[in-house]
Amino acid sequence: MTAMRAALLREFGSLEVANVPVPEPGAGEVLVRVRACGICGTDLKIVAGAYRGTWPPALPFIIGHEWSGEVAALGPGTERSGLAVGDRVVAENHTGCGACPMCRAGRYNLCERVREPGFKLYGHTAPGALAEYAVRPAVALHKVPSEVTDVAAALVNQGALTVHAARRARLGPGASAVVFGPGLLGLLMLQVARAAGATSVAVVGRGPRLDIARDLGASAVVDYSREDPVAGARAATTPGSWSECGPRRTPRYTALLLRAAWATPMPWAVAVPTPTVKAM
Repeated sequence: MTAMRAALLREFGSLEVANVPVPEPGAGEVLVRVRACGICGTDLKIVAGAYRGTWPPALPFIIGHEWSGEVAALGPGTERSGLAVGDRVVAENHTGCGACPMCRAGRYNLCERVREPGFKLYGHTAPGALAEYAVRPAVALHKVPSEVTDVAAALVNQGALTVHAARRARLGPGASAVVFGPGLLGLLMLQVARAAGATSVAVVGRGPRLDIARDLGASAVVDYSREDPVAGARAATTPGSWSECGPRRTPRYTALLLRAAWATPMPWAVAVPTPTVKAM
């Protein structure tokens, strides 16, 4: 196969399904057949042009960074990678320069040479995976257990973010947590906090996703459009940690007040515009 379909951003605000060449794996790289790929809030901002000139650095560009797939071909130098054709995998989104202090410390997601060719943030500065095939370094791929579906595996990167947040907040048995925003990350954060042993996890937000949060195990939900979120969150939990996973519309003063009062913050935020998508 020499051509594939891909979600191609030719101009900001408009995403096309177009035919493009299948990428070829270079030294140390693997060609992966994409089985599932999501679209997150950052993808929508990229399409809308919110980061033009940076994410992506140039057009046309293939988006997509929440995905899973199956190894289709191995490039040269991957014989000892532990991977084989047919393996189901997920991919890390970052590869650093490998030489700066952060990369050498294993923190390549914080590579100090992000403006240089050695650093790649796939789906942002390097081609993404909203396509039939994608190429990634073998070292960035991880095998998926057979009991995990392709769609569930596409959420591994996002799940890793929430696991990292839980570890930084030292969530454990008996802990309390407040999650701001019942979006994808917020709902994952809720489940990870519960799995870590938190006995009370309140979710602050609004709309029908609060019902999903309750179904997923939230001990309390606080609708900030109907009640004071600070009072609601404090009434629902004991002093602990909060994690902001919602859009920037979420009242940030709430987080600041909670932090000043009794919490350990683990924040991140996403705002979402809406572009158009057309098939070619």
